[in-house]
Amino acid sequence: MKTTRWQIAQHWAKNWNSETTKFVVDLGEPSCFACGYYEQDWDEPKTAEACWNNSGLDRAHIVADSIGGADSPENFLLLCRSCHIKAPMTNDPQIMLTWAIKRDSHWTTFWREAEREWTKYNIPLDLDLSRVKDFFVSVQNDRHYWGTHELDKISRLVALVDAYARWQKDPSQGF
Repeated sequence: MKTTRWQIAQHWAKNWNSETTKFVVDLGEPSCFACGYYEQDWDEPKTAEACWNNSGLDRAHIVADSIGGADSPENFLLLCRSCHIKAPMTNDPQIMLTWAIKRDSHWTTFWREAEREWTKYNIPLDLDLSRVKDFFVSVQNDRHYWGTHELDKISRLVALVDAYARWQKDPSQGF
């Protein structure tokens, strides 16, 4: 039987040191050990065990099973898909642990990518966002933006911020 996400979370919650404390911040709320990514849906089950086991987190080997890594809680980190893809493939556990400890938070990475995209599309970084709530209320029923869920989060954000910037200049023009 494979090591469960819950067993991995319990292991790291109990066997932590000053560096690995970020891995399991709250045993009742699953999140990526490296970047802290979290989805509210993961909290819906009633028990902490069910929350972890039903989370979308990947069981990432510290030392891959193909090179002798064990199927035991101490040889796994729970990572979001993005972190798992970017994690180093190594036979040295310290490299993987150091990478996870030093990984930027999900939000730091998200905003850095958003800023890069905004710059690419000439969206001003000092854009006045004071009316953004009004804009999102207005855009909620606009069919033009239906289907943007198909885009990745950054692309969707850039499209909406660009539309907001244009709307802010002249709300009477619509979207």
